[in-house]
Amino acid sequence: MQLNAVIAGVGMTTFGKHLETGLKALGVEAVQAALADAGIAPTDVEAAWVGNAAAGLVTGQECIRGQVVLRAMGLGKLPVVNVENACASASTALNQAAAMVTAGLYDVVLALGVEKLYHADKKKSFAAFSGAVDVEAMQAIMAGLRKNAAEALGKIGDESAIEALIAALRDENVGVRKESEIAGLSRDLAAVAGVVEVSVIAGEGVAYLKVEKHVLDDKKLLSFMADNN
Repeated sequence: MQLNAVIAGVGMTTFGKHLETGLKALGVEAVQAALADAGIAPTDVEAAWVGNAAAGLVTGQECIRGQVVLRAMGLGKLPVVNVENACASASTALNQAAAMVTAGLYDVVLALGVEKLYHADKKKSFAAFSGAVDVEAMQAIMAGLRKNAAEALGKIGDESAIEALIAALRDENVGVRKESEIAGLSRDLAAVAGVVEVSVIAGEGVAYLKVEKHVLDDKKLLSFMADNN
């Protein structure tokens, strides 16, 4: 299908943890910026497609994510389609919105992608990714990932050190620090591509991580997360 729609305005929030900012506030900021850029009023919008993948697990907001975000800025009484398609949720929302304009159903629509993955409880953030696989095949998937974990982690080989790292990730009472003292392992994992080649120094109840390399390798990253989730 040849799409025939024009992107009249765009809006975007800054990337960050935004621990004190909710999903609604982030979405409203982006929508208001897009409307201003397009030079139109909220009442001009005839329908909306809102992409989000993880709010249910991270924030607990289910079923009406798009409606909640848009209602927060007074944008209601219009069709809202919630789109969940993993990392392509926002782009799918844009595609479907453009398709509806092309088909002639609407003249002005809104496509929004909003995600909030950081949480004070890091387990919630990791849980969002744990559910992004075939959960009925989880045991087989995890077994396969663990089989290659030693190689993926740079062949550490020291089981006690690995166990100390796992314990540190699971227990907030155990400190986890890099030698460079960048605060929090979550920042390293948020860089998602980087922390895959590490050495572990375990002692006195603290697991220290030292980054050896930054390698864009999905297989190694998945193995790292699987063995430490």
